Amino acid sequence: MICCWKYIVIAFIFNYTIINIAITFFSLFYIAISIDFIVLTINRLDNGHLYVWSIFIVAFFTDTFAYFAGYLFGKHKLIPKVSPKKTIEGSICGLIMGTIIPTIYYIYMVDPGISFILIILVTIVLSIVGQFGDLIFKLLVLYIVEFKLLTI
Repeated sequence: MICCWKYIVIAFIFNYTIINIAITFFSLFYIAISIDFIVLTINRLDNGHLYVWSIFIVAFFTDTFAYFAGYLFGKHKLIPKVSPKKTIEGSICGLIMGTIIPTIYYIYMVDPGISFILIILVTIVLSIVGQFGDLIFKLLVLYIVEFKLLTI
């Protein structure tokens, strides 16, 4: 808690805005919580490393197939102001392949006894959350770049 107050005092001395402070704290907590989640999952759960790989596999295949499908077949932009190259076609293909391939991995490598419907639903949710995460992160980066350009 003392550390937090130190940053707030420094921020007011150097005339930083509340938005700058919030972005800094969000970035630090985002990284720390992500690493903590990975370490706890690996250490506390049986086959924890396979669960962590499952999440990375969903993100990897969603992003990879969204990129290539958008590049090859993309005609309709998803959100041009945030990410001008992301397309609806790429997003849909990323969702489909980001669900099918990780589901096969999970059923054969992690837990063969799990309900097929459950793992399909979980991978769909993870794929959608991953795509929203990409867009939110790009929006945050755009805000920071725009703010920095305005203050130069």
